[in-house]
Amino acid sequence: MIIKALIQDDGCCVVQYATVSREWQIIVGQKIFGRLKLTPSRFASFAKITHRQRTLVKYIWLCIELQVYDCWQMRDFGCNRWHEANINVIGKAIWGLFSILSRWVPSESLVLDISVHSPSDSQHYFKQLQFGSDAIPEANNAQGTVISHVSCHGWVISQQAVPPSQEAIEDAIDRYYWFFQDIEMTGDFWRGLPEFTAVTGLLLRRQTRRRWEPETLRAILGRLPRLQEFYYEPWREWNRLDQQETDEQTQLIFKLLTFRQLKRVVLFEDFNDDYGAVFQVFKEFLDDPDIGPVRTADVALSEALAQASLDFQQLSASFIVDARWFLRAPQPTWVWNQLTSLVLTSRVLVPQESHAVVNDLLQAAATAAMKMPRIKSMELWNGGRGFACVFRYQSSGGIRPAKILWRGNWILPLGHRTVSAWETVAGQHAQCDLRVSKELLDADSINSHGDAIHHLGLLEPVLRPVSLWQIRKEIGA
Repeated sequence: MIIKALIQDDGCCVVQYATVSREWQIIVGQKIFGRLKLTPSRFASFAKITHRQRTLVKYIWLCIELQVYDCWQMRDFGCNRWHEANINVIGKAIWGLFSILSRWVPSESLVLDISVHSPSDSQHYFKQLQFGSDAIPEANNAQGTVISHVSCHGWVISQQAVPPSQEAIEDAIDRYYWFFQDIEMTGDFWRGLPEFTAVTGLLLRRQTRRRWEPETLRAILGRLPRLQEFYYEPWREWNRLDQQETDEQTQLIFKLLTFRQLKRVVLFEDFNDDYGAVFQVFKEFLDDPDIGPVRTADVALSEALAQASLDFQQLSASFIVDARWFLRAPQPTWVWNQLTSLVLTSRVLVPQESHAVVNDLLQAAATAAMKMPRIKSMELWNGGRGFACVFRYQSSGGIRPAKILWRGNWILPLGHRTVSAWETVAGQHAQCDLRVSKELLDADSINSHGDAIHHLGLLEPVLRPVSLWQIRKEIGA
């Protein structure tokens, strides 16, 4: 169609075509209002759009921009002043948007994407950081900062020759907890947040590198009664005590999910192996066992997610919980009646782990699958620098034989009990036979967990496609 070809040109003023015909007016309206980027400065104009225009909006990206800073502002007292200067920025932005949208009549679907950053984030130690909307940019329109040929902050001729310091990492991947310590941003402030019935999808992507405070997340989720899809991509803590506190708070978030109409939940805890190596050196220097890059999945957190997911249709949880504890959590009365796909990671899925331990995990997965009568696919995976693997069960509902697949940069011998357990699953749920296959990957092509995801070819998304693009782009910088 001519109009669709014309509006593909980003430099073209599409408004002029709206007067041609009613059909062209609808298409132009979808182009203009379908995907909106909002900043607090645009709220006044946004509040004035008409009811007909509102029905065209399918995606809103709330882009919250913090104040700029230099290297020394993020040290000692300067760090506190910077935090204090941003106390109201996030709270007022979220409150302002919810106040406007609370007056909207629910439509078929509306995705809310919230991101927070400072323009300075990619101007110092982390010049490779990417930031943009929920769309993979075209080759000639890349996100992030263009890295100049300068020698500072460890960068030499557009390459990061020296990793950032431990302090710099903590500054860039900090908690928003501090922003809400002001009395005006806690308690009654969040409880008074307007309810927003129009939103059906919420995205909190990994490009927001400062961690969300759990109380804030609970407040936001509690004001979205029609939420059906939730993507949450937090960053890993570097201190085990902080991680323990975060996991305890996250349990409360998982419990809140049980009262929603959620159909799909995708959880992805991001990390960077280079940052982890910096903290490992710091740990050895201080001889402090509570500092380090090793993420030990919390048993209670895994069990809480298992219970919260009983009414989900699709669940993916990567690195934030461990499949060992999730799959062994079910009580005798638990049944996932709606679940069709499940994706989990586990630390035991590494080349150096014994075959017996991995086979025990796969048998536990089959036992859990017996309580999932509608399950079509289950994937247990893991990946990082130099390794990747996935165990996959896939059923076509009896039309063709079900399959189990091992794909990785090493071959796992699947034990007789493992195969037999999954034959039972296929026979009960799909009334069909089971086929077994194995595929070997090249470890040399896997430089990060992002590369692992790419090469494993997982059936279901474990994070937003643009987030995967960002990980591979940043670590490959």
